[in-house]
Amino acid sequence: LTKYLIEGGHPLHGTIEISGAKNAAVAIIPAALLVDGVCRIENVPQISDVTLILQILRELGADVRTINRTTVEIDCSHIRNRQVPYELARKIRASYYLVGALLGRFGWAEVPLPGGCNLGGRPIDQHIKGFVAMGAEVDVRNGLIYAQVPGRGCLAGGQVYLDIVSVGATMNIMLAAALAEGTSPVQNLAQSRDIQATLAGVARLGAKIAPADGGVAITGAGAPARWRFDPAQPVDCGESGSTLRFFIPVFSLTGETVRFCGGGGGVRPPPRGLAGRICPPRGGGGPAPQGGRGSYRVEGDYSQAAFPAVLGAVCGGVTVTGLRPDSLQGDAAILDILARCGANFTRTGDEVRFQAAPLRATAIDLAACPDLGPILMVLGLFCEGDTVITNAGRLRIKESD
Repeated sequence: LTKYLIEGGHPLHGTIEISGAKNAAVAIIPAALLVDGVCRIENVPQISDVTLILQILRELGADVRTINRTTVEIDCSHIRNRQVPYELARKIRASYYLVGALLGRFGWAEVPLPGGCNLGGRPIDQHIKGFVAMGAEVDVRNGLIYAQVPGRGCLAGGQVYLDIVSVGATMNIMLAAALAEGTSPVQNLAQSRDIQATLAGVARLGAKIAPADGGVAITGAGAPARWRFDPAQPVDCGESGSTLRFFIPVFSLTGETVRFCGGGGGVRPPPRGLAGRICPPRGGGGPAPQGGRGSYRVEGDYSQAAFPAVLGAVCGGVTVTGLRPDSLQGDAAILDILARCGANFTRTGDEVRFQAAPLRATAIDLAACPDLGPILMVLGLFCEGDTVITNAGRLRIKESD
């Protein structure tokens, strides 16, 4: 999976099956460690992070059975090893979820620091803060996370306040709190569908969830869940919002009706000539706010802007704002790529205005901008000629076929 050849210029129609959300899957699968029995997980996305996590569970002693390409059954009732293999964990970005799950069930864990990413080390200070608040001792040295409850007993409840909003830390703390013997109020937690899915899963493990000031309070079940598998209630990884964000611009331009399986019924795209003004979320690019020293304005996200930018390049009538011309983001390459394809756009400061124009194929190297891969494949469908996309191997980490 290192090169794609896309032949554009053909009408598009069909049915799209929405794969499971990758961010939910990499947390839900480690949560099987909290279950003393068989847990079935459906709608699992076929990405390398999922494959590696399942292999890690096997190495720990779990019985992992593949039912079909998107469904697995995991039995962690006979796990005895709490040391995650270094060579596997260093290939995955979400290995830290294994700390919360192992610590929650067994009272200790030894897990390599997260790997599998060119962005450098991923901070885990908020994860550690939560574990310590619940009674664990945590030490990070020689590339490993050592976490244990004194006497290797059960985690106790503890007040957790996250200094920064972190989806990963929030989900990891919830996993650890699921079997704790006390109540853990978690404040300043992240808000996303992945968090809601994690809370629902924690509740099914026997934990009690209640609102708390600025967050939620999790009262742990105090023992591994005695899970008796019910075929009518499997765990579903849910649909991927990023997948829908990827496909909707495609079919907005085709004039065809498209069914998204897992995402609802048929979707009727808007007619050609779609016009709109699209701005990044509050806090996007542009000049820094008044206030002198200590003031900072977060610039707009070129990765997010790439979707409406391609939409505008094909159909016109779209303006994207909040994109700093001097940005150092790798995904800022989207504008250069569109220019090579013949896109008609003008730039004024942080505003880019698109008009429709015939597009031609070009060669694209994803080495410095892998997150642009999905939307650039959409672009290739509307370019005349063969679009060649190289260095696409890293897409396997985050994207399924």
